[in-house]
Amino acid sequence: MTSSGELRLIAETEAWQAIEDDPRVAVFASDPLQRRFWVEVRGIALADSDVMRVTPKQVLVGEFPGRHQRR
Repeated sequence: MTSSGELRLIAETEAWQAIEDDPRVAVFASDPLQRRFWVEVRGIALADSDVMRVTPKQVLVGEFPGRHQRR
């Protein structure tokens, strides 16, 4: 995620081809260290040289249920 709010991805060839047909995307990610939080970013993808940029239109953030909720 850049300071301007842009999400940059490394994507397979099929993804590059798919955004040429329809640039609307949804990306799901979770916190690899704590495995507690998740985010879903929906937006418009733009293939620019060797980087795929996603400009967010909607961002959803949440927590996975788990032991932290027993407190």
